Amino acid sequence: MIQNLIELTKVRIGFLVLTTTVIGFYLGAQGSFSSSLLLYTIIGTLFSSTGGSIINNVIEVDSDKKMDRTKHRVLPTKKISVKFALFLGLSFIVLGLSVLYLKVNTLTALLSKFSST
Repeated sequence: MIQNLIELTKVRIGFLVLTTTVIGFYLGAQGSFSSSLLLYTIIGTLFSSTGGSIINNVIEVDSDKKMDRTKHRVLPTKKISVKFALFLGLSFIVLGLSVLYLKVNTLTALLSKFSST
């Protein structure tokens, strides 16, 4: 089950997103660095980006069934239900955006919202 969730959330892509997030955070810090703010930024970004990946899988499930390269993914093979994936994806996005809005700032939350949906 864990392997299926890792595949669904596209964790490797999430870590690439986090890499650019940390670099951007460092460059934007302008000498003033807050480790707690970085932690909240990472948590919020990770949840919203993986939530977006899950929603992308949900949207593409029908076309994934038809392609040789993607027909063995977790949603086309029903290893994870589409309803559960939709719930999980939306929950991750709401959680990530909430963390960014409440603990980082409104602009970061808005930018994340527009990039994850």
